[in-house]
Amino acid sequence: MNNPKYPHVYDNTLGKPFKSSLSKPQKELLMHALGLDRGNTVYRNYFSADEHHVDMDRLKTLVNKGMLISEPSPLSKDTMFFVTEQGRQALVASGEEFTNFDTEYANGS
Repeated sequence: MNNPKYPHVYDNTLGKPFKSSLSKPQKELLMHALGLDRGNTVYRNYFSADEHHVDMDRLKTLVNKGMLISEPSPLSKDTMFFVTEQGRQALVASGEEFTNFDTEYANGS
């Protein structure tokens, strides 16, 4: 389903080839962004980090791979990261099972 505010979050409009191999830290970052570090139901789609965040290099790598997109936070100096369809597919390919990727929050409703 398309996200009205961030249409590129669910559509592969980045034109980058899909890569399904994830390191454990990359997988954990994607799962955290979707709220999957607290269960197997997606309840959000964001990760907010300031420029000094310990995982900033990993987050930028995931952006370069097309698994996250980023934009400045409207509320702070942080950067907001959002899981793309490619990121979701990479989690599925890594063996993760979860439900409700199109939650009210994640689809912008």
